[in-house]
Order: sequence, then C-alpha cells, then structure tokens
Amino acid sequence: MKRSNLIYLLFCCTLTLISCSQTEQAVNDNKSSGSGFEEFIDHYLEKYWELNPDYAIYLGNHDYDSVLQIPDDATREWKLEQLMILGDSLSTFDEAGLPKNLRTDFWMMKDQINSDIWYIKEYRSYEWNPANFNIGGGIGVLLNDRNLDLKEKVLNISGRLRKVPEYYQAAMSGITDPTSEHTELAILQNEGTHGILSGSFQVSLEAANFSEEQFTEISTLNQNA
Repeated sequence: MKRSNLIYLLFCCTLTLISCSQTEQAVNDNKSSGSGFEEFIDHYLEKYWELNPDYAIYLGNHDYDSVLQIPDDATREWKLEQLMILGDSLSTFDEAGLPKNLRTDFWMMKDQINSDIWYIKEYRSYEWNPANFNIGGGIGVLLNDRNLDLKEKVLNISGRLRKVPEYYQAAMSGITDPTSEHTELAILQNEGTHGILSGSFQVSLEAANFSEEQFTEISTLNQNA
C-alpha cells in the first residue's frame, strides 16, 4: 500500500505483525536505508484490520466482513499482545535514519499503537460506556455498499449475527459502572440497529434468492440477534 494511503487511513480512523523473525542483518539494513519500512507499513495495516474489523469495513477492506469481534477480556489481552509486538517491531527501525518522507509514518504508527494500548489499559471505556457496543454500524455500511454481491453480503452479515448473543453477553459482563448518558445513547443506537435488521436487512435477505433452508436459518439468526 502506498504511503499516501497510509496517511489517509491513519487520519480517517485515527489508526492504530509484523515480522517478529527479522534477522539482525535485515534490521540493520532497514535502519540505514529505510528499505523495508514501506513493507512494514503494509504489514502494520494488515494487522490493524485484523485487530479492528469494523474499521476495515468503513474503509472498504472486506476481508473481515463476517467477523464480529467479541468484546471480552480475552480479546483485549490478545489486542494488547499484538500491539506490543507491533511496537517492538517498529522500534527496530531507527527513525532518524529513515528518509524524511517516511518519518511522519513512523510517528503516526508509534502514536497510534501507544494510544490504543492506553485506551485499553487506562481509559477502559468498556467498563462505563454501553454505547461502545452496537453491531449496527458495520452492518449498515455493508448493506449500503452497492459494489458488493447481495447474496455474499447477506451471508457475511449472517456470520456476524451468529455471534450477537455472545457479543452482548460479553459487553454486559464488562460494564461495571455505566453512566446514565451513555446508557441512554446505547438504547437509542440499538433501537436503530433493530430497525436495520428488521428493515433493510430483511428486505435484502428476501431479495437474495436463498434456498428455503438457508432463508429460514438466516431469518432465525436475525430474529435472535
């Protein structure tokens, strides 16, 4: 991915792999010439999409359309581990030795990694902000994307729907001190999500020409979401 795309993506979603097995010689080459750093940017972005599948959807990456990430302690610990690996890998590059046009990328990635770690470990909004937990955003983007095959996007959304009970159970388990303002917002958001699922998603399901068996299965997932 070109550097210009990295800057665009980092600013759009305030972004937050890498080759943990780089040899000492490769690291030294990277430090002295900057060669390999742009490859690291590609690795960084691929890992970022894996860590943040909803952001991937918003920015047109459809590798994780069917993935609904469970907001539990295990997921947060995994994210922290991956972010630390990213940070360690980034530190193998000597910022001062990089070409000037790549130094901005270096600091944007470094700041995003540190920010993501801080939000998980210190800010901890998953304990007090129920509005964090809403499946409707990604589903709405998929439904409105006319470049996607109708049947394929309905199937991907159904993959997300399979995880909805587990998703909300994990969310409720993690919330220990919800604020009234964020609770009210969460209620409004999820009412909107219900409207998407009972409205445009159901219409898409009916138009996708599934077999009766598939139609019944996906309808059941939708009703149970």
